[in-house]
Amino acid sequence: MKLTAIDYSEVCFALLEDSPVPRKRGGKFVVMTNGDRHYAVFSPRELSAYHANIIERFLQQEGIQGRYNEKGDVFYFSSAEWKVDGGGFWELDESRGLLQLSGNSQSYGGADLQRLAAELNHTDTFRALQVAIVQEASIL
Repeated sequence: MKLTAIDYSEVCFALLEDSPVPRKRGGKFVVMTNGDRHYAVFSPRELSAYHANIIERFLQQEGIQGRYNEKGDVFYFSSAEWKVDGGGFWELDESRGLLQLSGNSQSYGGADLQRLAAELNHTDTFRALQVAIVQEASIL
């Protein structure tokens, strides 16, 4: 199953700041599957306070609706086809060509960071970057 990586950075900075995407940025990511489709969706912290915000945005683009829990940190969706495989945190320094992955989602658990790092080098979005797994990202 081939991974598709999606980076919401351009969307975020166009919506929030109408400015160029910073060369150093970070936020949260989630990994999701739907049958033989496998996605890693990255969102800057300015756009996604919770991992649930990424899931909601991505699934709405797929035509899947849902709702948040009372606190707003978990997004429930009504599709048995989609599964959240976990989440974590990312920091990117384009000038160094480095993408760092770390941590896990409190609501959805951790993703397999070793597998994700290996797969990201084969995606159009992050092909040219060195992907590192760190205990705590610290480039920003």
